[in-house]
Order: sequence, then structure tokens, then C-alpha cells
Amino acid sequence: KQGNKSRNVVYHKPSEWVTAIEPTRSPYLPQLNDIVYYFVQGHMDYVNSEYCSVYGKKYIPWNSRSFESVVKCRVVSLTFWTGPPTVCQVRLELLGDDSDQADGGIFMFFYHDAPSIPDFMVLKRHYEDSVSLNWKRGDAFRSLIDGQWWRGVVLKQSPIDRQSPDS
Repeated sequence: KQGNKSRNVVYHKPSEWVTAIEPTRSPYLPQLNDIVYYFVQGHMDYVNSEYCSVYGKKYIPWNSRSFESVVKCRVVSLTFWTGPPTVCQVRLELLGDDSDQADGGIFMFFYHDAPSIPDFMVLKRHYEDSVSLNWKRGDAFRSLIDGQWWRGVVLKQSPIDRQSPDS
């Protein structure tokens, strides 16, 4: 007869990324029904980074459908797992360019907050406010990344990916 074997159970405290009680612009923590802009190139950078978990590489939306470089979406489902790292499964519903109405299709992916990787989902109001400023060479800016303000100057505007002029 076998005796009771003790099992090593490790409990992980969720990261501050999902337990914060004050909203932050960055890192972005999705909420149900948020309208966001999803950046395919930014998500590709995340997937190709050293920080991307196995979960992040499991569901890659652009492998099963084509996307514009920037896509407007609504957050329709969220599931979180405590880590490490704390991982979020996100389902986004595609919206029309000129409306916030569903435009056919839902896709999903996994991700977590990773240092040095810019957000690839941005709240609609933040994106539209930034785009309306019509940035040009020489404009000074500041950007909040991981709770720190960074200052800079626009040197040029050019696509990251030549095949995606809006990237």
C-alpha cells in the first residue's frame, strides 16, 4: 500500500498588471466592451520577443486571416491565468472603419505585459486623440511606458513594414 505523497503546490500572486485599482494608459489592461485599435505589427513584435510565452505563440491571428496593419475592434471576452507570467486570453470582434458596429469576425490571442514591448492594443480614444495631432518631424512628445515618462522628438514618419504602409 502506498502512503500519502505530498504534492508541491505553488501559488502565484497575480501580477500588478491585473490587480491595479487605478486605470493606466500603459500597460493597457483590456476590459470587456472596450473599443480598441489592434496593431498587427506590434503583436508580431511581441510574438517574436523573448518575453512571449508558449501561450502567446499558440494562437496567431494573422495565420488564419488577413488584417490591415491597424484594425478597430471590441473586446468581447477575457480570461486570465495567474503565472508566472499572468496571461490573458483576449477575444476581439472586428468593427467597421467608420462605425463601432460589428463587421464580421472574431479572433483571439494570448498575451501578458512584457517589459520593453509597446502595447499592441490601444483604447480608441487614446489612438484617435494621438492621430488627430498630425505629428510631424521636429515635434516634441512624451510617452508613458511602464509607469515612466519618456521624452522624445519625432525624427521621421515611415512604415515599419513596407508591405503595410499604415504600420
